[in-house]
Amino acid sequence: MLPSLDAHNQKGFERVNRPHPEIDFETMVEGLIAFRKAYRGQIWLEVFIVDGMNATETDAIQFRHWIERLNPQKVHINTAVRPTAETYAGQVSPQEMTRFCRALGEKAEIIAPFRDSEKHEGRADVQDNLLNLLARRPCTLDDISSGLSVHKNEILKYIDPLIKNRRIDIVKRGSLVYYQSKTKSAQ
Repeated sequence: MLPSLDAHNQKGFERVNRPHPEIDFETMVEGLIAFRKAYRGQIWLEVFIVDGMNATETDAIQFRHWIERLNPQKVHINTAVRPTAETYAGQVSPQEMTRFCRALGEKAEIIAPFRDSEKHEGRADVQDNLLNLLARRPCTLDDISSGLSVHKNEILKYIDPLIKNRRIDIVKRGSLVYYQSKTKSAQ
């Protein structure tokens, strides 16, 4: 089950979701909570954040209150990738997404695909951090994603060229796949 929670109060609910006038935030979120209590399957909650509307660390703390009550297995953080209906609202930067995600806690992960220009601004940093991490010890994809606070799909974009350029190796141990640097750091 993949419900969305895009606001943490009535004002934000009206600005981001533009609901029918008879649907209020409290009723909607209490309905999600009641559903959660009855539903025994996995719930992965999406939190859609928009710059200028609901994307500050203060917003994240207020979202956390509702997320704790909903108790999902995962929280996926997403942002606008297409132009928004309002000029004052836009895509949240990767750096702000990371801050927001950290404020939500350990269940949260960023799933937003960023435009190429934004990806390339931090590309060298991510690649350097990835290589430094792998020089210290072999890591699984989950280890790398967690250690760098970067979504697994984004990490794979760095790993494949590094394997092709023979800068990292794949090592299989049991059912796990590890990546390791060909150059070990000084220990």
